[in-house]
Amino acid sequence: MEDVVKQLLGKRAPFFLMLIGVEGLKPITDNHGYAAGDMCMLELAALLRNPLQPGDTLYRITSDEFGVLAFGDEDSVLERAGQLRSAVETPITLPSARALLTASIGVASGMHHGEDFEILLKRSSLALTRARKARLERVSHPETIRMFQPALELEAVQRMQLQDELRAAQDGRDFRLLIQPKVSLATGAVAGGETLLRWDHPRLGRLSPGVFLDIAADIGVMQSIDRWVLRHSVKAAKELQQRHVPVPISINIGTDSLDDALLPSMLADLLQEFDLPPHLIEIEIPEGALMHDVDRSIAILTELSAMGLKLSIDDFGTGYSSFSYLAEFPVHTLKIDRSFISELTRSKAKRTIVQSIIKMAHHLSLEVVAEGAEDDEQVRSLRSMECDKIQGYVFARPLEIDAFVEFAKANSPTNTPDAETL
Repeated sequence: MEDVVKQLLGKRAPFFLMLIGVEGLKPITDNHGYAAGDMCMLELAALLRNPLQPGDTLYRITSDEFGVLAFGDEDSVLERAGQLRSAVETPITLPSARALLTASIGVASGMHHGEDFEILLKRSSLALTRARKARLERVSHPETIRMFQPALELEAVQRMQLQDELRAAQDGRDFRLLIQPKVSLATGAVAGGETLLRWDHPRLGRLSPGVFLDIAADIGVMQSIDRWVLRHSVKAAKELQQRHVPVPISINIGTDSLDDALLPSMLADLLQEFDLPPHLIEIEIPEGALMHDVDRSIAILTELSAMGLKLSIDDFGTGYSSFSYLAEFPVHTLKIDRSFISELTRSKAKRTIVQSIIKMAHHLSLEVVAEGAEDDEQVRSLRSMECDKIQGYVFARPLEIDAFVEFAKANSPTNTPDAETL
């Protein structure tokens, strides 16, 4: 491909370089071996040739990426990219498995984005990275086909700078914890809180985790950050107990910490150090992290539950697992993903899903927390479904610990009005 691109650039010929990133191959290779993964990519190559126009060329770039040199105007090339994405999403049947793949696509113009091959390849790769990020963020309509824009290059430079700064900041000196209340729909009282990490960046101000946690995972500092959050969350829970607000505090952990064999012993040591009853700590684990290695997740959760800790599945409903796994996981709470709550009063389908989750959870003796509620209409709807708790801006944003104490005391069972009037 490199020689062809160099010739086209030399002729100033109009063309586009598309990079197609294939997602979903890892379960195939993990469960059926690399030969099955290679066979899958061969089948996929045949499917990808169908949407190509005369003159277009398909290349295998890496184990999970294809490249396409495409000709035509921008609109027609982007339309073709949509057809290529659909081709990737065609189910592939192998002798030992059935593959359901997805694709993200980055596109760069040879006329406008590539002084040479390396620059053009880098810029199409930046567009692919942005498209993949949109898919991972699970927005309602992710832009999984992206045309390169100069702003992406600036973002890449800034990201590298943030990587260096985050390595220096992982000791926690500039980290802060806020606590967002969880409110009982039955009583209107504060029934818990979740600690949320913020980075007080010396140059950029206070940053939310969405800005830097994926960078932390990329550079391998996620475990050290999680350990900082664990320690300071337990410390915050102890302070709340001492200030007569003994509500459970939730700590969100990801795949890296769930894979850490030292997690249970670290939590046990922290509970002992701060003399905190284990029922005042709840560990929230994203649904996707639990499904990363089901057997290991069950073992870790069983150990944490035996310590007396409460356990919650975060982001529930985002498509990774099914109710059949809930009987296996020793959890106490399901936290419905905010993407369902935000559409609750506008989408009949989302409302039906939320109602089904709540009913099934209650049949399994699990509590349900709705995350991301922002208006009274959502609250009324969730109350009618008998949801247990709400966490969202409709009641309170994440608060400093002093403000959380004040809010909790103002919304204690003795100070709250009848929940039906809320």
